[in-house]
Amino acid sequence: MKVAQIVKNLSRLRYGRDKGLVEAEMNDRSDMSGKKSKKPAPGGFMGAPGMGAGGYNAPLKPKSG
Repeated sequence: MKVAQIVKNLSRLRYGRDKGLVEAEMNDRSDMSGKKSKKPAPGGFMGAPGMGAGGYNAPLKPKSG
């Protein structure tokens, strides 16, 4: 049980984000105000290609030739 708590704390320190920032992003993405966001959705972790930036979920390109 002690090891699990240590791992949780390390994860929180490494990946944790401020609650206010996360809530602001959620509000911006949900677009409850009717205004469209001018900036594109960020990619995966730290801006890496991911589900939001045309990474893993992007349509496959047909093979040429």
